[in-house]
Amino acid sequence: MQYCPRHFIEPGCSPSPAGRARGGFTLIELLLVMLIIAICVGIAAPQMAGSTRARTLPGNAADFVTLTRWCRVQALQHGVNYRLNLDTTEMKWWVTKADITGANYTLVADDKNTKEKDQMGREYKLPDGMTIETDILPDAVDGGIYIGFTPSGRCDPKTVTFSYMNMSLDVKCDSPLGTYHIVDPGTQR
Repeated sequence: MQYCPRHFIEPGCSPSPAGRARGGFTLIELLLVMLIIAICVGIAAPQMAGSTRARTLPGNAADFVTLTRWCRVQALQHGVNYRLNLDTTEMKWWVTKADITGANYTLVADDKNTKEKDQMGREYKLPDGMTIETDILPDAVDGGIYIGFTPSGRCDPKTVTFSYMNMSLDVKCDSPLGTYHIVDPGTQR
């Protein structure tokens, strides 16, 4: 087959030098494929967002457990009481520590004498839709809800429940010398 210019095509001539017509997709075909992809993303995205939030439930519970262990170590190391404070209405928690007298508590995040203030002492807030509940009764003196950690290594054995939609995880400590841990939902009593 011989090559002929586009404006002059005769029988037996090819419009391209390679001897075949140019391949490709039309604009309609591309738009149709993009529409199908957009519909699939629109259907899948809400379900994926829900599963992402559900995965943060164990992550937040694990963060809480880590912070309880950190509080115990800090109380032992510094020789003062530490408190892991809970606010079940604002869905947040934070750490305070006692001064030398044991009468006044300050935010660890505000303590200028510790290096930990930028990470572990910060305030933790649950994502929207997640809740935190506890069996801890408000303190008779200051009305606060907290878990106490002493320089002797003891802590208040309590249960804290993290919930999201129809899922929940308990974080608990069974004895004053025990450690907080996430309770497997299949083994709860």
